[in-house]
Amino acid sequence: MSPRFPPTLEDSLRKMFPEEWLRQAAKETGLIVRERKIDPVIIGF
Repeated sequence: MSPRFPPTLEDSLRKMFPEEWLRQAAKETGLIVRERKIDPVIIGF
């Protein structure tokens, strides 16, 4: 049986918020300038 790891903060954020909302919030707050450089969903914004 393989070990189960606890969910990461990124996993929890992805479950709590829709991906499109995360992307839009990242743009509005200045987290990202170019969408192709950083995907806020991947880093768990």
